[in-house]
Amino acid sequence: MDMSNSTISSSERLIRNYIRGKDENKPYLLEDVFSSSSYLKISSKFGDVKLPSEAIGNTDIAEILGRSFSSVYENINTYCLTEQRPNENSNIYSCDWLVGMSDRSMSNVYVGCGRYDWQFSYHDRPVVSQLFVTVEQMITFPYSHLDDIMTWLATVPYPWCAPSAATINMPELDALCPVKAYIQR
Repeated sequence: MDMSNSTISSSERLIRNYIRGKDENKPYLLEDVFSSSSYLKISSKFGDVKLPSEAIGNTDIAEILGRSFSSVYENINTYCLTEQRPNENSNIYSCDWLVGMSDRSMSNVYVGCGRYDWQFSYHDRPVVSQLFVTVEQMITFPYSHLDDIMTWLATVPYPWCAPSAATINMPELDALCPVKAYIQR
């Protein structure tokens, strides 16, 4: 079900625009989600996907998560795995996430999961003041698995999904077991 922007909270709208900006290569959305003083911190425990560990300001964040990320990766699908969306004017919000994507060189496909910790500010306009992204798993597959993984992800409700729904059509690939275990914990 697609709700119009007028029926969702400011914090939910910011998260939706963050996901769209990153997944759809729309840096202008990312620049609007963050302010000139916003802070992004990325910590990765596993995986081959390399991103800077931090950035300050909407221009740098949009460059990293929009332009630079999309120049290396495509077919990006990010899901917030949660039963509860943020309330209107939430100051903080946390949820797990799932991502699937491929690299533009057509050599690898990635499936990862982790946690988002959001902080919002509503002074001049609603913005994400801080975002902490923790990468718990990032599994690399050969490009030959692209169809299996993208077919599965096409069945996952976007961008909000109950954790139980995310694994229903997951391919039976042994390498996905850590991702499935993280989601179902």
